[in-house]
Amino acid sequence: MSEVLLRVENLKVAYPVARRMFQRGPTQTVKAVDDVSFEVRAGEALGVVGESGCGKSSLGRAIVNLIKPSEGRVLWLGRDIAGLSANEMRPLRRDIQIVFQDPLSSHNPRMSVGRIIGEPLELFSPELTSTEREAAVREMMRNVGLNPEFYDRYPHELSGGQSQRVSIARAMILKPRIVVCDEPVSALDVSTQAQIINLIRRLKRDFGVAVIFISHDLSVVRRLCERVMVMYLGRVMEIGPRETLFDQPRHPYTRALIAAVPIPDPARQAARPPIRLTGEIASPIDPPSGCVFRTRCPDQAPPCRARIPQTSILQTPFGDHAAACHFAVPAED
Repeated sequence: MSEVLLRVENLKVAYPVARRMFQRGPTQTVKAVDDVSFEVRAGEALGVVGESGCGKSSLGRAIVNLIKPSEGRVLWLGRDIAGLSANEMRPLRRDIQIVFQDPLSSHNPRMSVGRIIGEPLELFSPELTSTEREAAVREMMRNVGLNPEFYDRYPHELSGGQSQRVSIARAMILKPRIVVCDEPVSALDVSTQAQIINLIRRLKRDFGVAVIFISHDLSVVRRLCERVMVMYLGRVMEIGPRETLFDQPRHPYTRALIAAVPIPDPARQAARPPIRLTGEIASPIDPPSGCVFRTRCPDQAPPCRARIPQTSILQTPFGDHAAACHFAVPAED
């Protein structure tokens, strides 16, 4: 079994809510990530899915230490990096990289493509000459499907897909061990999405990099990731191997998400019974007692209100499959 690179333990991220004028009482907080635990092994891809506002992006940023968690630990090769300062974190940036949803917002418009991709080499490989650095950048551009002739172009001269390839090239130029992809294809058209997904799959295979792929598109995650984690209102509802999670989902929220993915075959789509969630999405400022999903769950019962469900783990031929539900459906062998 491959080495555990990253282990997240009981992670919590909370944002203070700005007070309104003349407002009294204690400061309120938004519980963006609430008691999340998981691990990522070398070379694997973990998909993180859920509705907008479930805490996916906050989790990704906390993992790479762009935001500080309120509680919990982020262990990189056994070392807790959650409380490290920017200077202490700097040497680890070679191994831990992130690709953002909007590439243009993460590019300096005054820097050329070559300089954007090569900037990490200036910081982490100062021994390279300018000629060697340019050669490494052009080689990485070819690896991500960018024409090396774009070396002297600027971000505004590129399409959305090309801009995202620049972001991926910048993340991969140091040959990191793990890359967090925060919805990297959500702003792209379908054909470009497929190209970027194929690119990430190829880079994962060729460089052996682990990937945390954050997305709301389950069809994309199913194509790319070996394991999938489902989040709702900051908490993990289910996590397991792709094969069992998609074919035998154990949590009602996971079943609802999968049922919402359209099937290309009209006959199969019409024959599939719909799963409709009722009720309102609870506020992350004041989440419901017990199970946070109970206000919309079709299977809710008195225990769901009384206590937070314990995570039940089943061993499958593909790996452990866990679900945080009092009435988790057993996964079939």
